[in-house]
Amino acid sequence: MRALYVPIYLHRVSQLLGFWVLAPFSLRQTFMDVEDAADLSMRLFFDDEVETAEAFEDDSSMMRVLREEQEEHHLRTTKSCFTIRQLPSEGLSFQLWPAASALVSFLDDDAKVVVKGKRILELGSGTGMVGVAAAMLGAHVTMTDLPHVLPNLSFNADANQRAVEVTGRGGSLHVQPLTWGHDHDCHLLLQAGGGGGFDMVLGSDLVYHDHLFDPLLRTLQFFVKEEVQFVMAHLKRWKKEAAFFKKAKKLWDIDPLFTYPPLSSSSSSGSRTGVTIHRFTDARKKGRTAQQHQHNKPTTTISSTSP
Repeated sequence: MRALYVPIYLHRVSQLLGFWVLAPFSLRQTFMDVEDAADLSMRLFFDDEVETAEAFEDDSSMMRVLREEQEEHHLRTTKSCFTIRQLPSEGLSFQLWPAASALVSFLDDDAKVVVKGKRILELGSGTGMVGVAAAMLGAHVTMTDLPHVLPNLSFNADANQRAVEVTGRGGSLHVQPLTWGHDHDCHLLLQAGGGGGFDMVLGSDLVYHDHLFDPLLRTLQFFVKEEVQFVMAHLKRWKKEAAFFKKAKKLWDIDPLFTYPPLSSSSSSGSRTGVTIHRFTDARKKGRTAQQHQHNKPTTTISSTSP
């Protein structure tokens, strides 16, 4: 009978003095019971952790949905409106910036630029505000950005397809990935468009990170040549941006078309300048035009008569 109390006695002592001190002297069954209990405890812990992680992911998704911002914009020319979804928590490319709004206002004035019927490539589309507006004004727009930006860009393109159609101006919207400086992406864009190229390139707030200046210039060289113009809305923020324009002026003629007054939000953030709309044209075009003008200029012959 005493032998029956040995496991109970050793288990009680191990609880008082520490399991690992007396465990080697315990009976095998006692050790297995404790091991199984520990294993069960760990399984329950990991099950709770998985459930907690899943719940956290659900909460994060809910927070992202709650932090979405829908902003409505109106076009004077078409007397219609469109809506853009922002995801501020996802980064800079998921928000609206003053230069985009300024470029939309510029395009909405036929006296400044006409986009109807033109094939337009937009660089760094972000939320797609500029591209959607251009399509509603009758342009065939290909909006581009980095792959991780495309889901929200495509969302806004799909959400505004009906708005593009009801204007009756024949515009269209397409979304494609494009990494600046990658010629392969540029060739794919041309192939996707049937190889016909583009009539105009648009962009807003592209000159931001200085390490992207050269890749952006390389991509612009691929598309902005001969008759193709690049219209860019830019809000000056730092002196380092001068490096981009210095290099660009060696490749294109750059003309400021219009400057908007500073917004109150821009002034409060330290900017004393408004958004400027720049036009980039092939620098060689001016020389060819001058030569053509000289060639077409009628020659006059001065004849002398003897007295």
